[in-house]
Amino acid sequence: MAQKPIVVGPDAKPDLEALLHQYEKLDRQVPALRKEIKAGRLTTEDVQCVIERRNPFGDALTIQDCISVLGKDKVVTAGQAGEFWKRDAPTGLPIFLTESELATMAEQNKAGAADWRVVFVLGMSLREQYTLRGDDPAAKPCFYKDWDWWRKPEQDGWATRRPGGAGYAVLDVKKRLHSMAIVTQDAELAKLGPDFFRADECDVTEAAFSVFGVHGELLLPGWYHWGRPVTTYRRRVYVGHHGDSGWSVNGAHPGVVDDSIGVVVARKFLRFAA
Repeated sequence: MAQKPIVVGPDAKPDLEALLHQYEKLDRQVPALRKEIKAGRLTTEDVQCVIERRNPFGDALTIQDCISVLGKDKVVTAGQAGEFWKRDAPTGLPIFLTESELATMAEQNKAGAADWRVVFVLGMSLREQYTLRGDDPAAKPCFYKDWDWWRKPEQDGWATRRPGGAGYAVLDVKKRLHSMAIVTQDAELAKLGPDFFRADECDVTEAAFSVFGVHGELLLPGWYHWGRPVTTYRRRVYVGHHGDSGWSVNGAHPGVVDDSIGVVVARKFLRFAA
């Protein structure tokens, strides 16, 4: 839908706020955009680009660029994700990366320092994903059947939460920051800079299922990603340990130090409402 023309000049600030109000549906990218505006790296025209689903940082990378640089096994396209989940997936969405960032990701992958993936996510809650995939090991990927506590009504508050709209998630699925309490992990994540954050457990789960469905690869074998929500038992949710029995969802006290619990690091990316 066409947006109201924006006036650039001394009175640009109210216009920027108006644009960001329209952009609220893109969830947590709003604070990131505000930081870029405050730092002088984004103009009103740049924000308008985002609203119109264009990359404000230059020529938009295509998913074919990502495949060419990272390799097809490191990418799940919107078409592939939509086919796997049997849901309509919007196409033509921009990828929030520069050519140099993509090249750096490829170099880190080659050196074994990271395992970056670009995976299209629909932005589904864990419960939505369970409804679609179930817990039958004969129909993998699936959820681990015996850990069903998170599917009970008292956990609805976080288990039915959606992380946001659809978009290309940029995830490093190499085990990082394990054997650390949550506060220590957060401190280490902060050192990576504002472009990086703890991946949403919904996105990690959806990406892992899509990668298995498209490429037949198990992500997070033998370890868990510590997510964001707190359960009614006052535990922080973790997901992963993908194996023959399925994908696990459980929780642990934030102070626990466990070698099997690490972090999937995400780069900032744009989400778009369907």
